[in-house]
Amino acid sequence: MWFDSEKSSDFREIEPGGASYREGLSIFGKEGTSTHAVVIMIYERKEFFPIPMPNRNNFFYMILSLVLYASILLTSSADSSLPTLHVHGSDPINLYNDKHTIQAPGAKPLEVLHGTTTLSFTFKDGIICAVDSRASMGSFVGSKTTQKVLPVSSTILGTMAGGAADCTYFLRWLRSKATWHELEYGIPMSVGRASRLLANALYENKLLDLSVGTMIMGFDNDLATIYYIDNSGMRIKGDIFSVGSGSTFAFGILDTKSKEEREKMDEEEAIDFAISAIRHATYRDAGSGGYIGVYVIKRNGWRKVYSEDIAMLSALHSASRR
Repeated sequence: MWFDSEKSSDFREIEPGGASYREGLSIFGKEGTSTHAVVIMIYERKEFFPIPMPNRNNFFYMILSLVLYASILLTSSADSSLPTLHVHGSDPINLYNDKHTIQAPGAKPLEVLHGTTTLSFTFKDGIICAVDSRASMGSFVGSKTTQKVLPVSSTILGTMAGGAADCTYFLRWLRSKATWHELEYGIPMSVGRASRLLANALYENKLLDLSVGTMIMGFDNDLATIYYIDNSGMRIKGDIFSVGSGSTFAFGILDTKSKEEREKMDEEEAIDFAISAIRHATYRDAGSGGYIGVYVIKRNGWRKVYSEDIAMLSALHSASRR
């Protein structure tokens, strides 16, 4: 903005977006001369950058000021290109754009390897879900008691594999949607609808480079239903899944039984089978460990049926072999 003035100051009140800001311009010059200034105003920070130009007829200074003004405008508008989180039913959240966050120029997000083992499969009476509880940060163990199964409703469970913060945020968001659905319509949300809502939300935010691999499971129309959903928005329906860094080792055990054999298992057999798969995965995968948690989902809801420290199981197993 160019201003010609012989005044010592020029102030005016403005209210952009309903908030009150004060824009100020101070111009200094000798009597009888014309002084020019470019003032760039950043409303959020309430900062002023007066750049005096000594001569109105100096073409060089005019071009320099215009280039400088344009570059600062482009820099100040860079905030709009920061990652924005879009979730149904809520306002977009501009990530890293607050006064408490300092983003180094050209810095890339810290990449840390994640580790976990989660699995689920159908059996004669319902669905078995088994997980470990280790939260890893590359070669470090962040926690050995992480809750990797989160309830979506009284009849639906969700597992988390990948980034703990990403999975927890979206599963809690899905739980709020399921609760609202039940209050609004008087019936529980179906597994198909819950999985579709989650897949759509993750698809809308796939450019944020999230790390999410989850299984949504429950009963739809008296049928045991499992969906796998990841951060790309992919949604797959199946009867057996294993997700996480230890999933390949877990499948080494799960594949020893065919679908027909699994469908004939009773609850106790299915629980033992799931524990065996998780335990063997933790032996081979450094990112998996902690406690083994097993859940059973039936038509009337879900319940936790087993929790044991893997280290204790290993000690008992070693003692039994002596």
